[in-house]
Amino acid sequence: MKKILILLTVLLVLGASCSDFLTVNEFNPNSASSVPANLVLTAAVNTTARIITQPDNYSFIYLWYGCMSVSGGYSQPVALTQYRLINSSYQANWSNIYTNLQNYDYIEKNSQTEKLQPYKAIAMIMKVFLYQNLVDCYGNVPYTEALRTDEGILKPVYDDQKAIYEDLIVKLDEAMALINSSPADADEVGTYDIVYGGDMSMWLKFANTLKLRLLINQSDMTGREGYITASLATTPTTAGSYIGVGEGLDDLRVFESGNFTKALLD
Repeated sequence: MKKILILLTVLLVLGASCSDFLTVNEFNPNSASSVPANLVLTAAVNTTARIITQPDNYSFIYLWYGCMSVSGGYSQPVALTQYRLINSSYQANWSNIYTNLQNYDYIEKNSQTEKLQPYKAIAMIMKVFLYQNLVDCYGNVPYTEALRTDEGILKPVYDDQKAIYEDLIVKLDEAMALINSSPADADEVGTYDIVYGGDMSMWLKFANTLKLRLLINQSDMTGREGYITASLATTPTTAGSYIGVGEGLDDLRVFESGNFTKALLD
């Protein structure tokens, strides 16, 4: 009996001493709880480049708009030639863009101090670029309730494309204001920015050009003349206000043409 009691005591001691080792639900020290905005920015922009420059992601647009033709030596893409797209068509492109938007949203939310205003501005501009891409491709898309899974919103509503476009203009103005009001001691983006190398004057041009694109895309819509005119009144029109040839986009190939103004507005 004494031997049994001793054995049980030893087992209890060993069990207590090994409890930490055997516990699988404790915090993993190798799992980062937060990531600096500068590191997320580089990865996010690189992802945007891959999405935008992959022709297969937009083959339905290229073919329907006459920008791409199918050689006689190849089978016709039946789903496209017969306009038989369904909800699951190009699902990867949709999902990848929203995942990429979450990256920029993370940067924006974690760059609330004045010293981080450049990072916040870039994130806001890139969010506008991606949302504009979504609206142009799909029409109404999740916007006001998108990217809010931390609030328990797993099925966001689809917002009206006109309302989204108008809010994107507001967001661009806010981003440009952040750049213009950044303090002298703001954190330099530098080489973490693989588009412009931290040159915020170029991001101003990018935002200004993107704003012009949003307005031009609405120019053929009925009843938008007054809105466009009012928006243009707050848009710089001087020489050098827009992206031109060889201004930082060629090497990265975020977009398919070095002449961004032409590529953007075509």
